[in-house]
Amino acid sequence: MGKPDWGKRYTCYKCGKSFYDMNKPEVRCPACGANPAKAPSRGGVKSKIQSLLPKEEIDAESPIGDTDDDHDTPPVGGDIDTETEIPEVSEEP
Repeated sequence: MGKPDWGKRYTCYKCGKSFYDMNKPEVRCPACGANPAKAPSRGGVKSKIQSLLPKEEIDAESPIGDTDDDHDTPPVGGDIDTETEIPEVSEEP
């Protein structure tokens, strides 16, 4: 636990050094002089996921998973011939 009279504790985004602001109005890293207020945003999981997704626009009228219905494949369970007999295979010694 830090000492309250030292102020708020920071870790420099440039050099990684930990330091206290010593209750000063303008905070600077003592090692490299970086200003923590100008640190780049850390971003969250959502921003990382969005950066990995392609930038292409998705057509709002066609739902995801929409398939082309122009093919001639019968639906599952339809047009199956159940009357055809399957010949038995005889085992020969």
